[in-house]
Amino acid sequence: MSNLENLARAIGEDVKAIKEDSELKDREVQERLGSLESRPRVNPETLVTKAELEEKGYLTSHQDLSTYAQKWELYNDIPIKARISALENRPTGETIVNQQNRISMRYWAGTQAQYDAIRIKDSNTIYDIFK
Repeated sequence: MSNLENLARAIGEDVKAIKEDSELKDREVQERLGSLESRPRVNPETLVTKAELEEKGYLTSHQDLSTYAQKWELYNDIPIKARISALENRPTGETIVNQQNRISMRYWAGTQAQYDAIRIKDSNTIYDIFK
């Protein structure tokens, strides 16, 4: 009888292992089913196939852009920016440039009363007083 008992015990262990394995697989299936059910719904009418894209001529992969010029290679605006900066920073009013030493001087013209009203006289300004 010990053979029958051993055989019964072995069958019982096999049944227990099969039951545990099926419970584990059932749990895995339930988890996968839950994740599938909780994912966002997608309207299949909004999807496009690669064949449809190719028919319409849309790009389906990246193109090599090494043959194209970069923006900085086409247009260098540094000289123009320098000229604009020089124009913005030049003194206001009429300017006279001494041709010998290249020093710029301003020219001012007005009456004696206007001249007297100027609080600070600039040494780089030519004051022309008229009557």
